[in-house]
Amino acid sequence: DNENSRFIQAKAGNDTANVDFALRRGLQVRGIVVDESGQSISSARVHGFASRGMASDFGESKGDGSFVLSGFAPGQRVSVSAKKSGLALVKIEPVDGEVTIQDKSVDGIRIVLGKGASISGVVVDAQGRPKADTGLYAELTDPDGSESDWETSEADGSFLLDGLAPGEYQISLSRI
Repeated sequence: DNENSRFIQAKAGNDTANVDFALRRGLQVRGIVVDESGQSISSARVHGFASRGMASDFGESKGDGSFVLSGFAPGQRVSVSAKKSGLALVKIEPVDGEVTIQDKSVDGIRIVLGKGASISGVVVDAQGRPKADTGLYAELTDPDGSESDWETSEADGSFLLDGLAPGEYQISLSRI
């Protein structure tokens, strides 16, 4: 069903050669990132992820707030989001962060970012010594939310998770 994906049988002791793909020029999702007053936001990280076919593209908003995400196929449902340090996602217009690619590129996506919440602290071991390079993953516990963030503690154990949507978060730690 996805022309950019296929199953290949690999057999022990055999070289499966000449597996070639012909990529079509992908369709685009285009729009703008603004703050709550409508002012353009530059240098926001913009991400588009299509569930069917696993297509994904990352970009950055330009000085005028515009962005272009590429490589999507007709029929794919693309989730779009944006993030910038200190800012949280407020809303995506005209739809709630998802667009379905028909037979042409999609224009007019408007991503609104606003002042976000932050969580900061220090990671320490059982003896109270700061722990550097500890991964912290924060996930919004609201069942309707999909907000998450990932950071790594500094040399002194400090961390800052910022640009979060308001709400209750579960924070998980992992040693890197």
